Amino acid sequence: MKTLLKNLNITITNFAKTLESIPTCKLDEFNSSDTLVVMVDMVNGFCKFGALSSENVEKLIPKMSEFLDECIAKKFPILAYQDFHTSKNASEFNFYPPHCIGGSDECEIVDELKRDELFIAQKNSTNGFLAFNPLQKYKNARNFLVIGCVTDICVKDFSTTLSKYLQQEDINGKVYVIENLVDTFHIEGIHDRDVEHLLALYQMQKSGVDFLRY
Repeated sequence: MKTLLKNLNITITNFAKTLESIPTCKLDEFNSSDTLVVMVDMVNGFCKFGALSSENVEKLIPKMSEFLDECIAKKFPILAYQDFHTSKNASEFNFYPPHCIGGSDECEIVDELKRDELFIAQKNSTNGFLAFNPLQKYKNARNFLVIGCVTDICVKDFSTTLSKYLQQEDINGKVYVIENLVDTFHIEGIHDRDVEHLLALYQMQKSGVDFLRY
């Protein structure tokens, strides 16, 4: 076990060092014809109130608002996944506290990030791709800029699935997670924000996801 923990520490430490040199997200280098912005779960229930709300996620809002406005100015389409559970008996609640039940205020995109340009797709699980494959609507999309919450659950599930789908279909595309525009929650002794965020990034990289910083 000591050897395992030693090797794990070396692996994660080396990966963390690579994050120090994440490239800057230069939106001028992307084209509106083949770029899709994907915003995951920036709803009240994860940002402002409810069993799974997090101040870490809420702190993303101002910078994310700037990012959205710049993307809109460049005419990038924006897909917004909205956590929207079908009932109080949703099967996901076997694993997480009840949250974002359809029709409640928790489901709503936070006011600061609402834009007329958003195309909203509702999802009933942690993986938005299973609810709505973005290639069905955005057939020419090849660059996917992912923002939102939370890093180690919904962002990771969507990004890794999309990356593998592109590989499976021989689509020459790339999934980019904007590292400083994703975050996760912290529960002392149960869910360490820094650890879970880092491990999720590590796992996403292994699935072919790249990172940028805005």
